[in-house]
Amino acid sequence: MISTWRVVPDLYATDLGSAEEYMELRRKFWVMRNDKCSTGVRGIMHKYRQMTENDNAAVAALVRNNLKQFNLDIPGTVYFDAGLDHLSDYYGNDERKYFVIEGNNGEVIGGIGFARFEPMEDTAELQKLYLTDAAKGSGIGYELIDFIEDKMREAGYKHSYLETHDNLQAAIHIYEKKGYKEIERPKEVVHSTMNRFFKKEL
Repeated sequence: MISTWRVVPDLYATDLGSAEEYMELRRKFWVMRNDKCSTGVRGIMHKYRQMTENDNAAVAALVRNNLKQFNLDIPGTVYFDAGLDHLSDYYGNDERKYFVIEGNNGEVIGGIGFARFEPMEDTAELQKLYLTDAAKGSGIGYELIDFIEDKMREAGYKHSYLETHDNLQAAIHIYEKKGYKEIERPKEVVHSTMNRFFKKEL
């Protein structure tokens, strides 16, 4: 498996970092892939890699901790989904994948995935973008979206779709800064507790 390394700036001044800060930092830091390293002053090196079975517990805890923090530990969310404890069984083929990002000590500090969204042609659903509290405010959220959109394009998708909730205002801020446009709830989405829906052309 080919891993991906990126330098993520050590910036914790804001909750998730503004788009302007992010783009400026992108200009200052070299970002390279395929087991190559970036160099830059005040950079923190993180490793992106595809999720494995060994990550199941860490990713499940990451997701549940975030949902609970924003009062979304309720029926109808993935919080109570038994499959959350075995995500590696679901992801890992050409139509859906999940990636984690490691901190300096190898711990999982974030994750993001995608899966085919059947109701819309050539569309992947951006899924489960979550970070640990310590990783928030570093601009990693923007990096994760760039990363997963590249993976969607490699898989042949032309559009990215996502579902979120009013309680997740910081995430909504990122999505809007990254060019996602709000749409009406798709008629096929019936049982989801999520109440905000976005789409972007890749």
